[in-house]
Amino acid sequence: MQYTFNKTYRIYFILLALIASSCSSVRYIPIEVADKPQEEIPENIQSLTLINRAVNPLFRNHQIDSLQNVFFKRRFALDTMILDTEVADTTLTAMGNLLFESGRFDIFIPNKRTIYSTSETRLPTSLSPEVIDSLTKAFNTDAVLSLDYLNTKVNTYYRNTLKRDPYAGEYYVYYANMEIAYEVMIRIYSPDNNKVIKTMTHLDTLFWEDYDYELRRLFDRFPKVKQAMIESGIHAALELSERISPVWRQENRVFFAKGHPMLVQATALIENSDWDGAMEMWRKVAETGNKSAKSKAEFNLALGYEMAEDFGTAIDWAMRSYNGFYRPITYEYLEILGSRKRKIEAK
Repeated sequence: MQYTFNKTYRIYFILLALIASSCSSVRYIPIEVADKPQEEIPENIQSLTLINRAVNPLFRNHQIDSLQNVFFKRRFALDTMILDTEVADTTLTAMGNLLFESGRFDIFIPNKRTIYSTSETRLPTSLSPEVIDSLTKAFNTDAVLSLDYLNTKVNTYYRNTLKRDPYAGEYYVYYANMEIAYEVMIRIYSPDNNKVIKTMTHLDTLFWEDYDYELRRLFDRFPKVKQAMIESGIHAALELSERISPVWRQENRVFFAKGHPMLVQATALIENSDWDGAMEMWRKVAETGNKSAKSKAEFNLALGYEMAEDFGTAIDWAMRSYNGFYRPITYEYLEILGSRKRKIEAK
């Protein structure tokens, strides 16, 4: 299957519900806030073609049950390297999904995304300028992200062990654990300078353990080796994607829903996600309302500009609200806006 993702503008808020009692003048709304990535990719790179160059003749597509039987024949006590094509492809496609969902990149994953190596050399050489240029032109993207290295080592252990309990006394249980140690490397290539603009590696170990009084019940519940390896690929994709794309988290905001007929009308518009219409009504209240209503509308306008990530204008409107009618909630909101503005400027 070919994966193509067309980017739409990230919606900076999720209107899940407006939570407040009918007598309250404020409503609560959850919004999504982005934390900047650890490692910046140049802004001119907005789209990526993803390819897999990690696969060489040492890789196999291991069948889940056949692989499990290999470990069972060794009494689930084995320490070995396993290179799996499905794990490599899962790592790449999961990374594509995560990068797209971050709102930072358009992603194209071709049907023929795996470039098989004929050599058992573990690390392929860098892509040539000709290949970089052809890939970006073929799929109309700004750069190429290549999974260039993937290594997984599986270590399993099993024993029948004695447990001691102050109430139940001594009894035997079946115990098993499994470690998946992985190492992965990606490179990002730009056709502008025909070279690697970013190299990232990540290594980690995932661990599972469990015990039961019955052996069959233990292994019915315990993850199979192939499943655990696939999970390690997804874990690697998550770790790497978070380093180059914004991480979204949810925060709560408030706005004034009462105190003037137009504030009530604007609330109905927000319930239908019509922020432009609500902003227009808030402006009218800010121009014509009494002192209290004007300050509430100014506060709401600050929220509207925060949604648009115009933090300078948001702070200006929040300051007008604060100076016109003191409320502790406005002071707290000014601190939030100031913090977000500083984080953006620090990028």
